[in-house]
Amino acid sequence: MKYAIVDIETTGKTQRITEIAIVRYKDNQKLDEYVQLINPEQRLPYFITQLTGITDDMLLDAPTFKEVAQEIFERLNGYVFVAHHVNFDLPIVTKHLAACGITFKPKKMCTVRLSRQLIPGKQSYSLGKLCKDLGINIHGRHRALGDALATGRIWELFYDNPNFQEVFEKALKPTKGVNALPANLPLKDFEKLPETPGVYYFLNKKMEILYIGKAINLKKRVLTHFRSKSKSKITMCRETAHLDFVESGTELLALIMENLAIKKHWPRYNRASKNFSPRLGITSFKNRKGITQLGFNQLRLISQPIAEFHSEGECIKFLTELCMDYNLCPKYCQLVGASARCEDYYLHIPCDYCQEEIDEVEYNKRVQTAIESTHSDLKTEIIELAGRNVEESSFVWIEKGLFRGYGFLPKEESVQTLEDLEKFLVTEKSNPEIQGMLNRFLTDKYNTFTFPTMHQAN
Repeated sequence: MKYAIVDIETTGKTQRITEIAIVRYKDNQKLDEYVQLINPEQRLPYFITQLTGITDDMLLDAPTFKEVAQEIFERLNGYVFVAHHVNFDLPIVTKHLAACGITFKPKKMCTVRLSRQLIPGKQSYSLGKLCKDLGINIHGRHRALGDALATGRIWELFYDNPNFQEVFEKALKPTKGVNALPANLPLKDFEKLPETPGVYYFLNKKMEILYIGKAINLKKRVLTHFRSKSKSKITMCRETAHLDFVESGTELLALIMENLAIKKHWPRYNRASKNFSPRLGITSFKNRKGITQLGFNQLRLISQPIAEFHSEGECIKFLTELCMDYNLCPKYCQLVGASARCEDYYLHIPCDYCQEEIDEVEYNKRVQTAIESTHSDLKTEIIELAGRNVEESSFVWIEKGLFRGYGFLPKEESVQTLEDLEKFLVTEKSNPEIQGMLNRFLTDKYNTFTFPTMHQAN
């Protein structure tokens, strides 16, 4: 079999190739080597020059990638693409070739993954540390040819390992998706992931949590991270050395458990979730006429919000429903301008106040009733959900309208009262995000147990 051992140097963040080296092998015999500086058509960051020794002057007269793309493709075509951290080098080369109209989809092999299988137990599998442990001198570290030749020497040593063929063939034809796994992640961590709903954790070598996510299918969702071309995802996956997970049984519980876990650990790569708190609130105040008005504003400017929302659209929907349910005036609910007619907003019928059928006192009573309605009828109820297996069900506990926690209930248990159920409850603190999730999921498709009288839902 033929192999092309590849190493590239790039501009860093923009990932433009500045140098490429290809060392070709047939079995463990070196056939030839190729190295080429490439003009990235942009200036090099200072730290890249410091790391590699490649300067802008060195690249000034070098060909662009487009000028050498066909030659590079011909050298790689028909060879297994081998690299140390192949999931870094290969996507960049593939992207550059694609920009030149060349489709390149080779078989690939990562020498980091091979190293972990053939010489397990090392603290680091970086090229520098690995070469030092194996007694390989790198002539030209952080230059494409120097690193490619060093990787080639590792390849030759691996080829003589009695377990090489078995490990190589398994790695070359893995179970679905395994080729995309990060180099530092043990295969067994991925293989133990079930194809069920739950929460997953990415951890680094120090067992620090890097990222927390939820999934309907844990294995499938995790794999999408490893295949992502996002720079932040690639960086995160390169740090990932362990996977963990917790099954939830349902998507709703996965959402809730993910939210609670993120708020407990605040992982570095969960940036979006850190900014998910509501930013708007509904408020009430009396205007100069003595009329109680409703409206919305930034949550930080409201001391006691009637309700909290993530978007202006949610606020408008909430206020519109109050207007229609309690015949309030849209002008005094921030839905139309003060100079507009209230009948222009909905139903084309003016409100009682604008028709002078009621006075300010009666209108304000109506507004107060509407406000109180948002906090009334706060039942204690249990949302009944599927369990993690056929031997159990799961539940979400809502107490007086607020999330209290969740739990898993064995089906052989006889539960008639709150006290019976409470021993299975995982008590958690409510937050606006979870309340929003519950509002969206509380539909007829879920059975509920309502207290104080608990009954089996049909």
